[in-house]
Amino acid sequence: MGYRLIQDEALSRGLKRIARDEIDSAIEHLSSKDPAKRDLSIHEARKSIKKLRGLLRMLSPVLGPAAVADIATLGALGRSLSEYRDAAALLETVDLLGQHCRTDAVLEQLSELRRMLRRRAAQTCGTTDLRSVLDQGIIGLRQLKRGVVSWKLGDGFDAIAPGLKKSFRRGRNALKLARAEQTAENFHNLRKRVKDRWYQARILEGLWPNPSQSPERALRDLQEDLGDDHNLEVLRATVPAESVALREFVDTLQKHLREKSLGAAAPLYECKPREFVESLQALWNEWQPAARSAQPSPRGVKSATAKTRAAAIA
Repeated sequence: MGYRLIQDEALSRGLKRIARDEIDSAIEHLSSKDPAKRDLSIHEARKSIKKLRGLLRMLSPVLGPAAVADIATLGALGRSLSEYRDAAALLETVDLLGQHCRTDAVLEQLSELRRMLRRRAAQTCGTTDLRSVLDQGIIGLRQLKRGVVSWKLGDGFDAIAPGLKKSFRRGRNALKLARAEQTAENFHNLRKRVKDRWYQARILEGLWPNPSQSPERALRDLQEDLGDDHNLEVLRATVPAESVALREFVDTLQKHLREKSLGAAAPLYECKPREFVESLQALWNEWQPAARSAQPSPRGVKSATAKTRAAAIA
């Protein structure tokens, strides 16, 4: 059924299904013993872990401290794997730069940087007990899966409304900070908030009668651009000071990505959090007609207007 709710599926059952599926996916990839697929397996496991965190952030106002603890546990697991994935990601970023560059000086410096990063990646995998890290991750994920059974969730929109509102507000605040001060930290924080909303849009994908009206694609493209900006920032730390041409090339690409990202984020966060949640509730009521009369509106959420309906599409 995938990372999305299904129409006529009880909300609590659907969210627990999604959680269990992503936990199983992460465990499967971490259990892989094929050295040739190590980088890909870690990458896929980290994707499932991030999707779980996005789900838990949506549910944290309802689940309370337990969800906060699970988010922290998943974050620690993700960081323990990042050392291995980051090495591969840096090489991918170098290859991406090579595809966009036509300057001989930059291409030569990229070749030197690629050789250095390959040596570093080999050293990282050779000095750390990766299997032990993966096995500990599997233990933590199995424990999390056992806890999913005890989640206390309702089946109305009010089970997810507070988390959606909180996530949207955090995204607006992150965008405001990135506009005011264009630092790497602020853009990285914006990326995290956009990813949260992207995961939530994927879970609620069925709400939009016309898939083209869903913000999922715009959020996906935005988080990818912000991810490229972050990868360039991480790569910058590995570029020797004497590689002036390469540093200038990275600066130019980052400037373009940041300007593009700010422009793309503006319409996605232009409405107020209350209006955003109202618009989603209107879509929910159209998607799940029984909820219209069976479930009360979440606290602070009123009937939707044309403006708030448009907010869900922005």
